[in-house]
Amino acid sequence: MLTGANTIVSYAFNLQGKFLPFLALCLNYFFIFITNIWWWPKTQTPWWIQVLVALCCFGGDVVGIFAYDYTSLASAMLLSTTVIFWIAPLAFFVFHRKINWWQFLAMILAVVGVSMVMVAQGVEGSRLKGNLLALLSAVFYACSTVLQEKLVKDESVHTYLLSISTPDFPLTGILAGALEWKQIRDYSWDAKGACLLFGYSIVLSIYYMVCPVVMQHSNATVMNISLLTSNFYSLFIDIFAFKSKASWIYLVGFVCIPAAILLYVLTEPKPGQQEVKPEEEQRLDSSSNADQNEDDEEAIVESL
Repeated sequence: MLTGANTIVSYAFNLQGKFLPFLALCLNYFFIFITNIWWWPKTQTPWWIQVLVALCCFGGDVVGIFAYDYTSLASAMLLSTTVIFWIAPLAFFVFHRKINWWQFLAMILAVVGVSMVMVAQGVEGSRLKGNLLALLSAVFYACSTVLQEKLVKDESVHTYLLSISTPDFPLTGILAGALEWKQIRDYSWDAKGACLLFGYSIVLSIYYMVCPVVMQHSNATVMNISLLTSNFYSLFIDIFAFKSKASWIYLVGFVCIPAAILLYVLTEPKPGQQEVKPEEEQRLDSSSNADQNEDDEEAIVESL
């Protein structure tokens, strides 16, 4: 679904030379809002957390759409999946999760891959701007993913979906009317243009509503591994549909990033490998001391 939505954006830019990002996102958030408003939940989550996750999703979506105007589909999607490495420091402060040396090595490998992709496409001009925008969108998505996990695990799926759609729906609508009214007026409102706009909004809204369900019934590791398939789909679409050419440096860098993500998520410490909590250590120490005292008493009785 993610590959399909991003392919629509790239195709629209190639076909018409422009897209209506704020209007498309307004429709996306409207679909999410109207679908989940009937299950409006009671929540104890502070309002500022809900506003923050909405702003992060909005920033990632808007910056990501503009990235497709400057760089290729495969590069934008590839750099956007580096979100997992931006999540690591955030998860350390929010959930107190630690990383091991294998994961640190994976982060270095990802940096090497990103550098090769950017060098292969050139460090000047629109390609560099698009790649930097894709990386910036990954930072926004990292913040929203951490907050998404917190809302989904602590509250519910509907809480998360309404948290992002309630403020973002009117916000994007206002921005569309203020900044895009000329583009909306001059937009090619034929069958193809309308299908591209509404198709993107519908596919993206379905993706947004499926992700928290996956997060609720599995974990972030499964989600990050599943995103790897979108990289290869986007590469094939970019080469065969949009006739893009890829150098060997680009392909090597392209492979390095999914390999780094696999290494990162597969070497993540399992719950059974976590350190024993201090309370558990004290309980184990007290039980072992009690067993030792019983053994000493039995030895004294036997000696008498």
